[in-house]
Amino acid sequence: MTEKTRNNKPYTVIIGAAVLDILGTTDRVLKAHDSTPGHIRMEAGGVGRNIAENLAWMGVRTELICILPDDSAGRLIRKQCAAAGVGLSYSFSPPGAGTSQYMAISGADGDMVMALSDVNIADHITPSALQSRHEIIEGATALVVDGNLPRTILKYLVDEFKPVPLFADPVSTSKAFNLSAILSGVHTLKMNSFEAEALSGIAVNDRHSAARAGRALIGKGVKHLYLTMQHNGIYWNREGEEGFYQQAPLIPVSSTGAGDAFMAGLVYGWEKNLSVEQTLEFASSAAVCALQHHSAVNPEVRRLADSVDGLPARLPS
Repeated sequence: MTEKTRNNKPYTVIIGAAVLDILGTTDRVLKAHDSTPGHIRMEAGGVGRNIAENLAWMGVRTELICILPDDSAGRLIRKQCAAAGVGLSYSFSPPGAGTSQYMAISGADGDMVMALSDVNIADHITPSALQSRHEIIEGATALVVDGNLPRTILKYLVDEFKPVPLFADPVSTSKAFNLSAILSGVHTLKMNSFEAEALSGIAVNDRHSAARAGRALIGKGVKHLYLTMQHNGIYWNREGEEGFYQQAPLIPVSSTGAGDAFMAGLVYGWEKNLSVEQTLEFASSAAVCALQHHSAVNPEVRRLADSVDGLPARLPS
């Protein structure tokens, strides 16, 4: 670690997608092959970017490494990141590239019905490109990645930065495959039932099968994992110690961003040396905060961090 990174405030590096979210909502019943009245808005999104913004609102210094072209959508994302305090100095702005986009439609219950993702991160973030970011990654207390990164990048990060705890979010079942080859290098894995099935090969439909899938992934080398199952709660496993956490039921305003807020809460718990119970309570509260907001990130999450503010932060190893 260099003198520069030693003297700075401890920080987390996030490598992942920054996208323009195009979000449609309606209070009507959605019908296939028909037009439904509703509301459409555009805002900054992307799993990696959402995690970074949540962490920044929580008071964690964050450095986001992403693809952020200099177009109107990219400028919108930069503005929203700046408002939260997300560091973008190490992101890439490749000439001629367009900002990635994500489009989702939510029904009357606030839950997502359908989504499309057009993410170009694999075209521009390569091992050679990350060499110039080596120092900032090496000095981090935690490294967060999302499944939008190709396997070559994920393997490079695991091999090159072994001392830095790696937090991974599969993003979706189709992209969970990208993480399958690096599970032995993952410190903390956050996933839902479908992603757990994709990674473990075990269908998750109840607590018993969740525990089986979790143990299988711990057997592959994952140190800590958290499997969210909506009404069935959260299965957790930390190097063989396991249990379930049941959050209170809630009718969401929007489900977009809840998983990203939960992941940020897990990273925050690690940064603050919280117990597993404290971490789950904090991360679940962060997810609830996101569920109660129309946007993917709710700035009010900073109020949750106030309750644990003042605890000593974890220092880089």
